[in-house]
Amino acid sequence: AVTAQASRARGVLALAGGRGWAAPFPSPAPRPCGMNAVGGDVSGWQWAPLEARRAPWPHRPPPPQTGARATRDELAAERTMKAALARQVCVQNQESARVQRDPEAVEKEPVPGLAVPACPPRNLLELRGLLKQMLADGVRKGSDPQPRMAMLKGREAEGLFVLCPDSYDPQAQRVDVLKADDPAERDAVSAGICVHVASALEAGA
Repeated sequence: AVTAQASRARGVLALAGGRGWAAPFPSPAPRPCGMNAVGGDVSGWQWAPLEARRAPWPHRPPPPQTGARATRDELAAERTMKAALARQVCVQNQESARVQRDPEAVEKEPVPGLAVPACPPRNLLELRGLLKQMLADGVRKGSDPQPRMAMLKGREAEGLFVLCPDSYDPQAQRVDVLKADDPAERDAVSAGICVHVASALEAGA
C-alpha cells in the first residue's frame, strides 16, 4: 500500500512539473510466449475439442424442409384442375341462386285477348311487307306513323336527326332533336336550321 501511494504521488508531481503524464500504477511486465498467467508452461497441454450444446433459453424451431420443385407439366395440370373446380363452383352458385329472389314474388296477369294463332307463323319478308302496307295506309289517312327526320344546316356530317314531337318552343324558335345513330344524345337546336327529310312512304315510294 505504501509503495502504491508513493507511485501515485510521483505521477502527480511529474504532471505538475510539466514533464508529461506518468502512470500512477506501474504497468505489468510482458509475459514470455508460451507462458500462462501464473508463469507456467502451456506448450505441452492437450486442448479438449469444442462441444456444441443446446442453448438454455427458448428459440424458434428451424423451418421445415422443402421438397423438390414441381415440374412445368405438374403446374399446368394443377392450373387446369383449379380452373375446372372454379367453373363447377360458379355453375353451382348460379343454380342455387336461380330460385332465390330478394323481393317478394308478384303475380302477373295474362295479357287480355292474347291467343295463340292456329296458322303457322309467317316469315320475316311477309311481316315486313305487312308493316310497310300499314304505314302507307296511315300516311294516306293523314296520320304520322313514322318519326320526322331532318338534317341540320352546318352539321350535315353528323347524319340524320329525329325531331322530338311536342318539343317545339314557338317563343325561342327551338326544337329538341335526337341523333339517329345515338338516341341517348339529345340537343335543342334552332328550328331554322332543320331541313325536313321525307321518308320513302311520304315520297310515295
